[in-house]
Amino acid sequence: MDTPAPLSSTAQATSATDTDPNSSRKPDNVGFIAYVVVMTVILVVGFTGNVLTILVLRCREHKNKIITPLMMNLAFLDILIIVFGYPVVVASNFTRQNVLENRSLCIWSGFINGSVGIASIATLTMMSLVMFHSFNKVGNPRKVPRKKMMAMIAFTWIYGVAALFPPLVGWNKFVPGASGISCCPDWSPESNAGVAYIGLLVFVGFVLPLSVIMFCYCRIYRFIHTQQPETTNASIQASRRRSEIKIVRMIAMAVAAFVLSWSPYCFVSIIATIRGTTVLTPGEAEVPDLLAKASVIYNPIVYTVMNDRFRGTLLRIIPCRHCFNGDINPVSDSESKQDSQEKRNSWYRRRGPNPHESNV
Repeated sequence: MDTPAPLSSTAQATSATDTDPNSSRKPDNVGFIAYVVVMTVILVVGFTGNVLTILVLRCREHKNKIITPLMMNLAFLDILIIVFGYPVVVASNFTRQNVLENRSLCIWSGFINGSVGIASIATLTMMSLVMFHSFNKVGNPRKVPRKKMMAMIAFTWIYGVAALFPPLVGWNKFVPGASGISCCPDWSPESNAGVAYIGLLVFVGFVLPLSVIMFCYCRIYRFIHTQQPETTNASIQASRRRSEIKIVRMIAMAVAAFVLSWSPYCFVSIIATIRGTTVLTPGEAEVPDLLAKASVIYNPIVYTVMNDRFRGTLLRIIPCRHCFNGDINPVSDSESKQDSQEKRNSWYRRRGPNPHESNV
C-alpha cells in the first residue's frame, strides 16, 4: 500500500497558515514597521505634550480656573494610556507573546484602550457642561465646589470603566482587531447579546456624549446672541464674556479633534457589526487604529494654539524658551520689556484677581 509522501517544509507552513484562525489578522512586516514608527512619534509627542500641560496648569495663573481640574484629568488619562497601554502592546508584537497568542494581554489592551477613550470623551462632556453653567451664571460667576468637581472627575473614570466592564464578565469579549496588533470588543459578534452590547457601547461612548455636548453649545450660542450684559458693570461682564467665549472655542476645538480622530475607527467598527465581518485588511485597518490613538497628542496643541495665557506660560517654563525670544520680542529692548511685564505681573498678584477677567 502506498504511503503518502511527507509534506515539504513550505507545504507544512502553508498548511499551518491555512489552519491558523489568526493568520488573516497578522500584519505584514512592512506594515508593522510603519505602525511602530508612527506609534513612536505618537508616544513621544503625546507624553511630552501632556506632561507640559500638567506643569502649565499647575502654575498660579491657571490653577484657580474652573475647568483646570478637568483639563488636568484629560492629560492624566492620556498619560495613562501612553504609559500603560500603547507601549505594552507594541512591545509584545516583537515577541511571540502578542495579542494573538496571549489572551490576558489582549484583554488588557482592549479594556484600557476603550475605557480611557470613553473616560476622555466623558471629561470633554463635563467641560462643556461646566462652560454651559458658567454662561448661565455670567452675572455672578462662581467656582464649582471642590467636592462637586472631584465627583465629576470620579464619574468620568467610573463611566469609562463601566462601559468596558461587560466583556470582562462574558457580555461580548475582547478579540484582536483587524490590524492584529491590539485588541478591542468583538465588533462582529455572532450572538444577539453581543450585538446588543455593541449598540450600547456606541450609544454611551459616542452618541450620548456628543448629544450632551451639542446641546450645551447650542444653548451657549443662543445665550451669546440673545443675552445682553446688565447695565450695572456692563464693561466688566462684557470682558468676562469675551474671555469665556475664547475658552468655549478652545474646548469646542478639542472636542472636534477628538471626534475626528475617533470617527473613522467608530465608523469602520459599526460597518463590521452590520456586515458581520471586518471590512478592512490588516494593513488598511492600521489607519483608523492609528488615527484613534493619535487623539492623545491633540489637546496640548489645541491649548497652545488657542489660549494665549497657556502659550505664554508654556514658553516661560520650557527649558529652551530662549529659542523663541526672537519670535516673542524681536525688538532690541526686549529684556527691558520683559522686566516691565514681570513688574506688572507682580503688581497684579499683590492687587488680587482682575475683576475684568473670567474665572473660567
